[in-house]
This record gives sequence, structure tokens and C-alpha cells, in this order.
Amino acid sequence: EFSSGPNTTSGFAIQNLNYVDGAANVTNLTVEAWVKPATGTGGGTNDERIILSFDRSSMFSFGIGFDGNSACAGKPAFCGIGDQQFLDSPDLRDGRWHHVVVTVDTVVDEAKCYVDGVLVDTNTGTFSALDPTPTETPRYGWIGNGSEATSAGGSITPGNPFYGSI
Repeated sequence: EFSSGPNTTSGFAIQNLNYVDGAANVTNLTVEAWVKPATGTGGGTNDERIILSFDRSSMFSFGIGFDGNSACAGKPAFCGIGDQQFLDSPDLRDGRWHHVVVTVDTVVDEAKCYVDGVLVDTNTGTFSALDPTPTETPRYGWIGNGSEATSAGGSITPGNPFYGSI
């Protein structure tokens, strides 16, 4: 269990991570986590709490809440193929553990969100594959501390850390 918040650890980085392994486009991706978001509000605008981000969020991030939409506070969000907010999800800031899974399939243009094994939302549209070339530089995957960390070579302090347990 990893916990973060105002007076606890600030997350950690997985260094030299390269999830593409030479691929030009990533068309399918699944991210999942067991999370217990703290109740109440966190430090981010609209209570954004990043569970996982890759390459300083320039490739993708997965979290609870979303800066660009206050209606998403407490609900899963995935950014990287357009901003996917799963507004039909329950608010996860209830002090309980939740298993959250997001699947993205850019071939059929669909992003799905499951909470505790139940499909809670499906977003459709026109999605582009994640294309890491030439901009992706394998550096860090961040867990719990937002999208930057000065302790692991980031240029700014952590943004929108996860408040609760992962």
C-alpha cells in the first residue's frame, strides 16, 4: 500500500521506463489500480488526483478527477487520447477501496471504465493512437505524486498528487 497526502510521502518514480518498446503507435491500452481516495478535497483544481502518469504526463495520465471539468471530481479520468472523463462513475472519495480499470481501444474508438468489476461508463468518439515517436523520451512513470518530481529530475514540483492510498 502506498499512501500520499499533505503530510505523508510524495509518491515515487519508476525510472527509465519505456512502454512502447519501439512501437510507433499504441492502439490498445489498459490501466488499473486499487485505490482508496481520501475523503474530501485534495490539492488539485477540481480535485484532480493523479494515480499514474507516464513521461511527465506528456504521454498519458490516469487519475481521479480532472482539472478541466469540475463535474469529474472524485471520478476516474484518463488523458492521452483526448481527455476521457467517466462522469457516470460514482464518486470514489467514500473512504473505501475501489478497483478501477480503464481500457482504451483506438481501433474501435472506445474508452471504457470499470469500477469494482462493473462497467460504469463508455466513451466513444474519434481517438488517435498514442504516438510516442519522436516526442516520447523514456524517463519516468510517476505513481501517486502527480506528473513531476524534483527529486527524480523533474523541472517543477509534483502537480496534483494522489490523496489517499494506492
